Amino acid sequence: MRAVCYIYLGLLLLYDDDAGTLSSWFVLVSGIFPACIGSPVYYLNVPLFESMEWQWLGGKPFSVHVRNFSDRNVYIHEVWLNRKKPDRNWITHAEITSGGKLEIVTGDKPDEKQGLGNKCIAEIGRQQ
Repeated sequence: MRAVCYIYLGLLLLYDDDAGTLSSWFVLVSGIFPACIGSPVYYLNVPLFESMEWQWLGGKPFSVHVRNFSDRNVYIHEVWLNRKKPDRNWITHAEITSGGKLEIVTGDKPDEKQGLGNKCIAEIGRQQ
């Protein structure tokens, strides 16, 4: 499957000895990024794709959609997780694997108040 993905994206590799690491980066451009190794928290960012969906084996799908998607809109203005507006800039692994929809609204200017209500300190895996 990895070779098919690389060929489709024009990234044909001559060898594959990274144990799946390179493939995982394709998933991480979907608007989430691990906060810290071993912590079940993912920071939110603006995805490289307008829409993406994961289907877990035996589970519910999790999708990410971007409103106002463009090359210039690189700032998050609003986040909606399953039709609720969390006041934070992160989501948990459990929220992702339980399925649902993450909607990210973007703009061309930063919104300095977005996601500041509940900060996550990733280094020690606790909330502030």
